[in-house]
Amino acid sequence: MKKYILILLLVIASGCKKDAVAPVITPVKVSVGMVEWAGFAPLNVAKVKGLFSAQNLDVEVKVFSDNRDLAMALKNGTVDIALDMIGSWLDIKRQGNPIVILGMTDWSNGGDKIILSSAITDSTQLTGKKAGIYLNLLSVQNFLATYLAAKGLTMASFASITEESPSSLSDKFIANQYSLIVNYDPQAARAVTSGSGKVSATSADYPGVIPEGFATTSTFLSKISAATMVAFFDAWIQAVEWTKNSSNKNEYYTILNIYTFVSSPDFSNTELDKFLADVKVFNTTELPAKNNSTGEVRTYSAGLNVKISTGKLPGTVIDTVGVFRTEFFLQALQN
Repeated sequence: MKKYILILLLVIASGCKKDAVAPVITPVKVSVGMVEWAGFAPLNVAKVKGLFSAQNLDVEVKVFSDNRDLAMALKNGTVDIALDMIGSWLDIKRQGNPIVILGMTDWSNGGDKIILSSAITDSTQLTGKKAGIYLNLLSVQNFLATYLAAKGLTMASFASITEESPSSLSDKFIANQYSLIVNYDPQAARAVTSGSGKVSATSADYPGVIPEGFATTSTFLSKISAATMVAFFDAWIQAVEWTKNSSNKNEYYTILNIYTFVSSPDFSNTELDKFLADVKVFNTTELPAKNNSTGEVRTYSAGLNVKISTGKLPGTVIDTVGVFRTEFFLQALQN
């Protein structure tokens, strides 16, 4: 009898102990910034579908309508991590900011456009005209310079090149204030439909001309664990896989209209499909070659420095020592 009583007491004690020591793990808070761009929508998916929370991350996704505001938010610490063009991060690093590039995620593959006024019938007519650009950093400068070189022109061919927000750029193009603009969808599409603009070239004409990816600061990295960074990229990878599953398409349309294109009216499914087609988001098979020690994120940066050193792009060469920390992304790909 004593034996059975002892067993009963042990069972009861075991159950009580299990309830008493159940751990409460506080999620790690992370803020991440993006602009209204289809290629960055996996961030919205990861948030909405609970992929971040499943990694014990409390992620706030902040959506900006202007790339300049996003860059400022990363510099001043308003966001911890940001997703935008690799060339922009390198330019901001060149300006003396403690930028760290975490990895390449995608290419603009048609969504960035060079749009001409209907009054321009030949590229030689661009000489002495006014141009507008949505971001006057290496990322967009390289796209424009590549286009102009094929036309026998340079950025010095214009009377002026003015930086505007994407929406303001399209507004002024529609008002005939620019002969050429560089803009991206959905604002680029508006310049064409409402401003009788002619698409002269897109980023798809120069594959890899605008690669995009995540960046942070060395300040943030010094405060966060490697495990947290790997968990963040785990969620991104799962979100990308979710977006590529055709059975999720209708729900994805809803996420895009509500959470990605926050300042625009709802787009039709046909319009959203076009925006999605104009960006190439890399899958798990493609990502290692983009981010390893000899990968494209590094060769792209070296290519920019060659153009800078030969006068094809403005400014001084970029010191890339210590700027790449892609190991977290690569580790997540191995999980």
